[in-house]
Amino acid sequence: IGWANKSTYSGSDTQRGTPNSVETYANNSRVHWVFDWPTHAGNGTFQTIIWGNTLDRPDGVILETINTALPSEKYGCGMVYVDGYLYVTKYDVNVGYLCMYKMTTSGDVLYQVSLPIGVKSYTPITYDGTYFIVVGPYSDFYKFDYDGTLVQTFNPGIPTGIYDQLGITCDGTYLYALTKNGGFYKMDLNGTILSSTNTGISSGANDGFNLTNDGTYIYAWSGTYGIYKLTFNGIVVGLGNHGSIGSSFPNGLAYFNNSIWSIDRYGVLRKHEFADRYFARTRLAAPVTKTNQQTMKIQYDFIYEE
Repeated sequence: IGWANKSTYSGSDTQRGTPNSVETYANNSRVHWVFDWPTHAGNGTFQTIIWGNTLDRPDGVILETINTALPSEKYGCGMVYVDGYLYVTKYDVNVGYLCMYKMTTSGDVLYQVSLPIGVKSYTPITYDGTYFIVVGPYSDFYKFDYDGTLVQTFNPGIPTGIYDQLGITCDGTYLYALTKNGGFYKMDLNGTILSSTNTGISSGANDGFNLTNDGTYIYAWSGTYGIYKLTFNGIVVGLGNHGSIGSSFPNGLAYFNNSIWSIDRYGVLRKHEFADRYFARTRLAAPVTKTNQQTMKIQYDFIYEE
């Protein structure tokens, strides 16, 4: 709900605090940092305080690499994990349709169905607890059942072009979408936009995002920059190197077995691990709530011992 770095700040940001240059000091025995939040910033309830390093991106380590039998295509793909299986969307030039493949987590392809969406660019996919949801050109959303039968179509009205695909993910209650220019949208399962914000990130001119979530955070894969970690309110809290070769089409992304997995346009499935750059993490004895009637001060002491 709030953050600050070592640069002083005075402005309207509702999360950002500032170092207190008067009370902060250093001597031969300690470094004493003091951070202040005004009444309009850092409001909410929290129980954890972290001193971290956001300047150095954590390195992504690839723990597993699996070559699947999926077709190697020019175009990218989407991926979602549902009830022990992976469902991957890839355009198949042989049939002229987007296809959905059901795979085991070991990369074995169990079946393939054609989806009546004739798009050649990457096509993100998610699952709402009942149906698969795929995004086509111009932000058209399609709901399918397991055998590829089209159940519903809708368009939330998110401004995109024919090749400006949305990254999407679902937590079972809401849909979340991210444009390549960083527009973040929260929707109900029928596409009604409930809130929107600008994350301040971008995937690059010819790139895009694929999304997944672990129930606590959303992860956004950009072939150009890496993997962003966001809250469900669209606040960016981290960026890591994904360890894979960059591509103008983002890899399909899924979260399962406590790990982030990706699949590239050549059908290669990879398991990724990311190291947290926490230097100190303090869990308070009880939650603390700050309101717009209060200011807040947080102090950190680094003590040198012989």
